[in-house]
Amino acid sequence: MRIFQSRSSGYEDSKIIGLSHQIGVRETRRVFGEYRLTKEDCMEAKQFEDQVFLCGAPIEDHRKGADGSSETYWQYVPAGGSYGVPYRTLIPKESMNTWVVGRCFSATHDAHASCRSMAQTMSMGQAAGFAAVQSLEKDCDAKGIAIGELQSTLLGRGAILELPTQVADTSRNGWSNNLKL
Repeated sequence: MRIFQSRSSGYEDSKIIGLSHQIGVRETRRVFGEYRLTKEDCMEAKQFEDQVFLCGAPIEDHRKGADGSSETYWQYVPAGGSYGVPYRTLIPKESMNTWVVGRCFSATHDAHASCRSMAQTMSMGQAAGFAAVQSLEKDCDAKGIAIGELQSTLLGRGAILELPTQVADTSRNGWSNNLKL
């Protein structure tokens, strides 16, 4: 906290008001959103008109085995595919000015077990942040933002919203060749 206060503009008066004293549980705090991502969406590599990022991660479900021991169940998106995650999964049902990301986003247990990792939650946060900015600039609620404009903003920041048609440039600076900052 002292480092942020002394070296980061805007943090001079910041305070830590709480720290978690225990590990978080994945199955808590999940909301029902305007859309609920399902296992079928993941396994069918479904694409959505309002998708804000892609996910190709397998379902990674930690559970008890038949003998009582821990086991992990894996199910992969067929053919190395990916599915879109709709903007509507970030808006709690009947909410006007709230976005949820990470552990809270709207998904079934199985879909959540695929889409809960750091890269996906960072993409959710990016989409929700730009949506919040747009809602303030356009004076509209979470459901009233222009999805096309949000997607254009995300694309301009390097988001991938559809499967590429060509092999990625993996050269030293290839990642930045199409980035518009």
